[in-house]
Amino acid sequence: MRKYHTVFVVIVTTLLLSQGAIFYKFFIDLKHNERMETRLFQAELEFERAIGYGGLIHDFKNYVLRPEESRYYVGVIAHYDKAKALLREIEEIGAPYLGDISLQETYAMLNEYRGRVEGIKARKSFELSARELDQVVRYDDSPALTELDSLSAQVSASIESAFVRESQFALAGSIVVFALCMIALFLNTKYLAIPANRNEHASLPST
Repeated sequence: MRKYHTVFVVIVTTLLLSQGAIFYKFFIDLKHNERMETRLFQAELEFERAIGYGGLIHDFKNYVLRPEESRYYVGVIAHYDKAKALLREIEEIGAPYLGDISLQETYAMLNEYRGRVEGIKARKSFELSARELDQVVRYDDSPALTELDSLSAQVSASIESAFVRESQFALAGSIVVFALCMIALFLNTKYLAIPANRNEHASLPST
């Protein structure tokens, strides 16, 4: 009887520890994915600041209008470097969820602005016609912005899918563990009852 009880305790303890490990991994993965999603959002926000108002494009347009003020050129280069570093970070965050990532349009946008500002700097004359100014400044950056929005949406969808999948796995694990515990309890009760029945039969008076 003691042997069966010990086996029962070992089995139930093992099952509960296994389930605890499953839930622990689930919550660890959940927190990790939340951190990655937050980190991606922050990196994208910093990228928008690096290229937007007060950033690369802002300084580029100011340099086109006032090329004699070198601080705008310096600003373009600094924001260009920061934006490229942020793109590499965004790729690093998204890679575990989406595999190889190519932000081709976004890199092309940055390189285009960098090339244009170098072209302005190399000009012997800073005098530009209205048409030339329009050609230098005009650039459609919507493909790059769409590319980043698409990446963010895909990563969020992948994280949500992983959450659903791991939730289902944890729930299924709980059901299995509960069922096995019930089976173990039933068998333990059954084997504990056998010696009691034997003792009861042995105590009956013989006729």
